[in-house]
Amino acid sequence: MGGYFDELMLQEQEKAQQQQAARNARLYNPDGSAKANDYRPPPPLSAPAFPGVEPRGGAELIVHRGRLLAVAKNMKQDLADLKAALGKLSSCGAGGATIAGWETADAFGGNAGNAYAGISQFYQELNDAYEMVIANLHQTVGIYEDAETETVSAIRGVGTGTASAGVAAGSWA
Repeated sequence: MGGYFDELMLQEQEKAQQQQAARNARLYNPDGSAKANDYRPPPPLSAPAFPGVEPRGGAELIVHRGRLLAVAKNMKQDLADLKAALGKLSSCGAGGATIAGWETADAFGGNAGNAYAGISQFYQELNDAYEMVIANLHQTVGIYEDAETETVSAIRGVGTGTASAGVAAGSWA
């Protein structure tokens, strides 16, 4: 009876596979691509992170220093939270690494100690990266402020005769 039952099950399985193939043939083209009648438009694009700002191209560069400083301020708060989490992790210690006494516990303790060390190192590197990005944002704001000040100064100096006097005096070195 076992062989006969296996043969019946095989026939039922082949029949189910043929029925599934027939259903799939109605949904897909022979190359596997979907039929045209199942098109769904993509979801709409999400709104920009800063309200009222639409991305656009152009020949001019606009730097919103206030927004850069806002990002730096928010990141500083995130950094404080990350440092608090690292402090909490460090204060708890690597308790799992102390599990020992038999082969399985020794292996678990070693794995727990390695995980603790890896997570601690990751958090410290993440904190360092945050500090670097915050410093870079502040430096970028300073550079743009200096550039704007120099540009305004140069524009105001045009036509006052200071530039031409320097050229006449032979200050080109």
